[in-house]
Amino acid sequence: MKICNSPKEATEGADIICMVTTSTEPVVLDEMIKPGCHVAATFAFADLDPKFSKTADKWVAGSWARDSEWIESPFFQGGPRLSKNNVYADLGEIAAGNKTGRERKNERTVMSHLGIGALDVAVAHYVYKSALEKGIGMKLKLF
Repeated sequence: MKICNSPKEATEGADIICMVTTSTEPVVLDEMIKPGCHVAATFAFADLDPKFSKTADKWVAGSWARDSEWIESPFFQGGPRLSKNNVYADLGEIAAGNKTGRERKNERTVMSHLGIGALDVAVAHYVYKSALEKGIGMKLKLF
């Protein structure tokens, strides 16, 4: 683990960027995202440069039908408008094989999903138990 002094330093050379902030301003900008990088935008484009919704090779929405009300809300209207026209697919379409995921190593991709808190807790518990069973991971002192 490496502690970084800035989002730019943290994203430099990253193959995967997982946005897990509570920021309502972009902290990761389009130009910080290298070719071949995948961004998991768990807070949609609140903390991620909205420009990336247009410049990414593929934007996959968790569920546009469910997320669109939030994504098209006034919360996101300070920057470039987010539009379904820029969405390549819903996550379900890729999972079902109706659309392809990454097709080239240099694609810059983003998956935005506003999620469901209960699912986050269930997945975290599963990952934690799996790590314990495999004897992997590290303990972090958060406070």
